[in-house]
Amino acid sequence: LTTKQVGAVAPAVISFQTGAGPEYASAAGKMKLMLRFLDVGADYGKLVPHFVGDVQPSCGATESCAEEIPADRQVLYRDAQQDVCGKLFSEMWSDDAEGFPIPSGCFYTTKYRDEALES
Repeated sequence: LTTKQVGAVAPAVISFQTGAGPEYASAAGKMKLMLRFLDVGADYGKLVPHFVGDVQPSCGATESCAEEIPADRQVLYRDAQQDVCGKLFSEMWSDDAEGFPIPSGCFYTTKYRDEALES
């Protein structure tokens, strides 16, 4: 995360490295990057997802000017759009000479919660 302040609202930085295998160099057509998070939700989780928004001093350290993503809202894969990427990610970059690939669209699903195991 990008802050050590308890209870603060802050963006998360996600970093990953693809493999060096030939499947990436020779890939044809669309590829999908899927991010799944555990412990999501204001009531029971460690991560409360928000749409991207401006950070304004009037919001305070423990508030967010950005709208929280409602638990029941979703954009399905078949409805993925590029403008949704802009609502989910403030920036994407790569050290590749060609930069980060421009996504054709982004989507997200409703929040799910695993059922507790019975003892």
